Amino acid sequence: MDQDKIKKQNHKMELMTQDELCAYLRKSTAWAERSRFEGTGPRFVRAGRKPLYPIEWITEWLLESASDNTVNV
Repeated sequence: MDQDKIKKQNHKMELMTQDELCAYLRKSTAWAERSRFEGTGPRFVRAGRKPLYPIEWITEWLLESASDNTVNV
C-alpha cells in the first residue's frame, strides 16, 4: 500500500465546535446557525445534534471566499 494512502487512512480530523468557530471568525452563533441553514458558511459534519467544523474545511472556505477588491462583494 502506498504511503500517501496510509497517511490518509490514519489522518485524524481536527474539529471545531460552533462556539470555537464563532470565536475564531469573530462571528455570532446566530451567524453560524444562519450560514448553516443557507449553506453559505463552511461545511460541517454532525456528531449527534451538534455541528462540528473540520479545520481543513474552514480553511478551504476562507480561501474560496477571499477577494482582491470590494467591487461586487
